[in-house]
Amino acid sequence: CDELDGEGDPLLLAFKRQLRFMGMAVLTSTPTRPDGRIQQHYELGTQEVWSAICECGAYMRVSYDDISWDCDVPTYACPECGQVYSERDIISLPHGYAPPKNLSAYKDKYGRIARSFEVTATLCHSQYTWDALKKEEMQARSLGEAAIRSFRNTSLGETYTPPEQEVLNPSQLVRLAENFNEQTLPDWVDSLFIGVDTQDRAFPYCIIGASRDL
Repeated sequence: CDELDGEGDPLLLAFKRQLRFMGMAVLTSTPTRPDGRIQQHYELGTQEVWSAICECGAYMRVSYDDISWDCDVPTYACPECGQVYSERDIISLPHGYAPPKNLSAYKDKYGRIARSFEVTATLCHSQYTWDALKKEEMQARSLGEAAIRSFRNTSLGETYTPPEQEVLNPSQLVRLAENFNEQTLPDWVDSLFIGVDTQDRAFPYCIIGASRDL
């Protein structure tokens, strides 16, 4: 709740009453909305994300939405070098928390820093498999909006915004961008052309490579 019997924010009250003991306060929960309480406290903290570490050294969050289901075996591509991994490959990689994303995390008057951590189901290998998550998503979509919210919140550990409230910002678009470089394109490709169709909830697109001879 936001207020406790007219006394104020219950979390802030608990923090205040704990100060004299110089202890540690731990808040744990799956997220709800982007403006939910647990998400707000997460953003105040260091924002350290449990990741698989690519052979190139990049920390990979392995977001569920970035997994490719085009082949018989689902795969994930490193956003830094483009290396493609199966789930078995990901499991065999070293794992660890990525360096703090928020370098200005909240610090109280005693110098204690608020550390926050995120773990997604795609890297909880003892609890979930990618195929099981896909089946759970399909079942949730057949049951409706409330089931989808539950899947995103509790299984994936992500915030959920109803489709009618979704607004893409530039940082989200950058995260969705395709990464093309000399390693991912054939030698004969000199130019790329893209066609996009705008729909209510998606932007289907087709990218075509061409050489100077065509």
